[in-house]
Amino acid sequence: MEELIDRYVHARNKANDYTKLMEEYKIKIKSMLKEEPSQSFAKNGATATVKTLYKSTISKKNVPEDIWEKYSVTTPYEVLQVGKK
Repeated sequence: MEELIDRYVHARNKANDYTKLMEEYKIKIKSMLKEEPSQSFAKNGATATVKTLYKSTISKKNVPEDIWEKYSVTTPYEVLQVGKK
């Protein structure tokens, strides 16, 4: 079990490093696309587009309690916590 946890932590650290690197690339790509009139790029099979999407949400504090109790949905899910102390 210890070896699996060590491998998991190592893989998670590598994934975090790649996530940071991807975020840097994403920021650079977005800034370059903002300079393009169409805000898109396509060449040799590589494509990138900036789009504005919208999401509607509702906050529990802004809804009467009886409405919240009637219409809110609670979804259970499992969480695995793995780490080294």
